[in-house]
Amino acid sequence: MSGPIALLLLSLALGATAVGLTATVFHPLVAYYAIWSVVSAVDAANLLGLPPVAGKAILILALGQVAVLLGAVLVTALVPRPASRSPANPDAYSREPRARQLATSPSPTRLWIAVAVLGVTVLIAVITFRTSIEGAAGLPLTALSLEEIRALTISGPAAHTGIASLGLTLAALLAACGVVIAERKRAIGGAIAIAAIVATTVSPQRTNTLTALGVVFALLLYRRAQRPRRRRRQSSYPLIVGVIGVVVVGVVFFNTVGNRLNKNSLFTNAVHSTTVPESLVPLTVYLTASTSALSTTLSDHIDPTAGNRLRSIWILPRIASVFDSRIKVPNTVSGFTNISFPFNTYTWQGDVFFDFGLAGVALAGVLIGALVSLVHTFALRRPSVYSAWLAAIISILALFGIIEFAFFWLEMPLLALAGWAAFGPPRAWRGVPMSAPDMLGEHGV
Repeated sequence: MSGPIALLLLSLALGATAVGLTATVFHPLVAYYAIWSVVSAVDAANLLGLPPVAGKAILILALGQVAVLLGAVLVTALVPRPASRSPANPDAYSREPRARQLATSPSPTRLWIAVAVLGVTVLIAVITFRTSIEGAAGLPLTALSLEEIRALTISGPAAHTGIASLGLTLAALLAACGVVIAERKRAIGGAIAIAAIVATTVSPQRTNTLTALGVVFALLLYRRAQRPRRRRRQSSYPLIVGVIGVVVVGVVFFNTVGNRLNKNSLFTNAVHSTTVPESLVPLTVYLTASTSALSTTLSDHIDPTAGNRLRSIWILPRIASVFDSRIKVPNTVSGFTNISFPFNTYTWQGDVFFDFGLAGVALAGVLIGALVSLVHTFALRRPSVYSAWLAAIISILALFGIIEFAFFWLEMPLLALAGWAAFGPPRAWRGVPMSAPDMLGEHGV
């Protein structure tokens, strides 16, 4: 188990370096390395009894971890820090409260138009999804089990539902609009956010709901950090309660849907752990088994792409296929490998490695670290709903890297562009000076 122990020590060291680099523990990169430390600790202790992570997988995972921090270091070196308040420069941030007031929110008219358009889109998506499933099965949706619905959406006649997939993805943005409205009208905004997240549960794909939940909560954190200091609550208890609440809701939802899909029994029957409670085995497998799957695939000389290359950058061949029908669009689902049970996620490093090798892992890691650091800094120096939204999306995708590489899938550009339309360009881009770095990276939340 020396390989997982080495990865654990590396993740801890890189996490400590990230804390020193950002001067805070409240930073997505610190959370990134904390999550990877937990994954490596589970592997090192062999809590699930899965095939050990060893050989080339150790090199691939370690290279990706180091590259992410290198990307953050590059941003820190290239992006100038804002001027500091001093007797020699007493007016450095004299316009900060005004700058934040001008930059922070879209117009109410634009926001409510976005809610109307997104609400109709999500409603059509839910109806289309239900109609396609009922048409494929020849039965009412209520007569089908969740397992049967999932089978129809994966490989059955309803595998490609078009507008339904797009609409359910945009439900996360509708929920984000609810969060922004809740800043002034809490009950109405909260109802919109909850209804949008509930709409994602019409599909048995749990990642839709969990991603929406994570992105919306990250947006809440960024909007909290963007408030002028005089308006912030000093207590950290709401933040702590919020984190615990989101985790509990996520775990309960994951296990409930897993039981209805009969997935939980597959994992609990195959994994006999004396340490992890049986109720938490499925979630622990989902979050930590990708490293074991990567190692097993490499040691068994299995190619999970099966010739289905470029999955990690799916959106690019998809766009190219519009102009040239000869270009093959890769499948978004990887091939399975056996780690006491079939499994088909391989971490972001694995996804990129199978397409582009070690050089691709190094480059992708630098891009992830740079992008996360850049949007985080931008969100807190140029406060606006859109900058917070963009930082939330990218941060959650980086944290989901323990499972897969999804930066070039449809969700990222769709949510980014639709968010631009809903929230508009930050008014700070129209000449308002940078505000003071009253940011997660220096003063916490």
